[in-house]
Amino acid sequence: MQNGIDGAERVRRMVPYATVVPALVYIQAARESPGRVRLNYNNGLEIPADREAERVRALFGGSGVEVRPRRDLTTAAWLKLMLNVATNSLTTLTLRPMEVFEEERIRELALGLMRETAAVGAAEGARLTEEDVRRTLESTSVFATGGTSMLHDRLADRPLEYETLNGTVVALAERHGIDVPLNRAVTALLGALRPLPVAKTAPPEAPARTVTPYQLLSCPAGDSDRAATPRGRARPVALSDARILSSNAARASCTRCARRWAQEHRLRASSATSDPSSESP
Repeated sequence: MQNGIDGAERVRRMVPYATVVPALVYIQAARESPGRVRLNYNNGLEIPADREAERVRALFGGSGVEVRPRRDLTTAAWLKLMLNVATNSLTTLTLRPMEVFEEERIRELALGLMRETAAVGAAEGARLTEEDVRRTLESTSVFATGGTSMLHDRLADRPLEYETLNGTVVALAERHGIDVPLNRAVTALLGALRPLPVAKTAPPEAPARTVTPYQLLSCPAGDSDRAATPRGRARPVALSDARILSSNAARASCTRCARRWAQEHRLRASSATSDPSSESP
């Protein structure tokens, strides 16, 4: 399953002799662990109201999935895209679930993204109005405690689907000569994201932890060690490029402090492991 409006066309290019039925998936679920998926709400599909509709209904018969034929799937697809270009992108960029839409400035940004998408959708044949835009924005309050698929993908370090959402709006806008500065900016920001910091492999005596590339905190050695640095500033330690020993090591903000603490900690750890009383039977 793939968000966007051109999924069916892309599948047709891969299986030209098969019957491809486009569908809009309305299932809010999250993968909690391998083989375990939690269904939060909704459990339905929308498909074109054509001769294939009954076959699809029969295929999902007894599964619990509701299949709803729609006469105007184009408009329905752009309505969903209008929601996704705002919710997926902004939750991913802020690393916050849907409650982020309770903030006024986020809602204003979302409204702008949706209006741009509606303009492009209308050029593509969708029947969208300002009322549709407003109603779509208001619907974000229903999902206040949930996440989005792109947010979950970023947290799991999976590829992001922004090119099929905001990227598609940008590409089609260029074709129609429509200016979409907000979607263009959001697409650029999503494309510039890098994997979130993850914990390095820690030695046995210390738990793994996530740190920022440079920890610029207070120097535990005091002013005497700071005097060797320009203007009394401590030299930063690139902890993301070194072994993370513990929260105490992370607090060291100059190379001398970090080296001293690491040496002392290793000595203490060595003494503890050599104590016979600390061994398991």
